[in-house]
Amino acid sequence: MPGPAKPYPNGAVGTQAQANFELLQKLFSAASGQTTRDSLFACASEEALRTTLGAAGITIPAPIRIILVDVENARMKDFGAARGAPTNEDFYMLVLPPVPRRSGDPKYVEAQTWEAAWHHAVVEGYGM
Repeated sequence: MPGPAKPYPNGAVGTQAQANFELLQKLFSAASGQTTRDSLFACASEEALRTTLGAAGITIPAPIRIILVDVENARMKDFGAARGAPTNEDFYMLVLPPVPRRSGDPKYVEAQTWEAAWHHAVVEGYGM
């Protein structure tokens, strides 16, 4: 049945959470955060985004469609997937959360990074 898809086996949650954590570290970094977000949105095609994410350890195999949402910058890119999902296609929504700003403590940011990485690895179709 078409709908939200989790493109990795349940036994790989730990590996996936680590890959998500590493991407989130880049997203939450003052030095590389905006550049990383912009590079994902600069992908000209769904296949280019698939390749970029794969290099970061986040493998989303075809024919699963990708929907990219950046909460920090209030933008979305769907490559046409949103028009077919969820009734006609399997899709994976990669949600890039805003940078944690509640506390300036680096331990707080790290805790939020792990929380988001874990949430993304275990919740079907949403997260990060």
